[in-house]
Amino acid sequence: MTTVAAVQNCLNAAEPDDPALAYCLVNDISYVPYRPLNAGQLPDPAAALRWLLGLGSLVAPIPGTADPNHLRALFAPVT
Repeated sequence: MTTVAAVQNCLNAAEPDDPALAYCLVNDISYVPYRPLNAGQLPDPAAALRWLLGLGSLVAPIPGTADPNHLRALFAPVT
């Protein structure tokens, strides 16, 4: 038997359904959404991150970017 430390699958507001997420939440397994900001295609990245964080404490979205302007937009104050 192998212990699973975490699951990483595609999950974001444009692709919100992954049956593995429910399994992880029930079985106390960390879940890391892959492409949480849909490669910059979501109109409100801050809202997308709030939605993901609201799915539970086991969900750990890790947004990434190579564009400094995109990075600043991710951490801009929410109004």
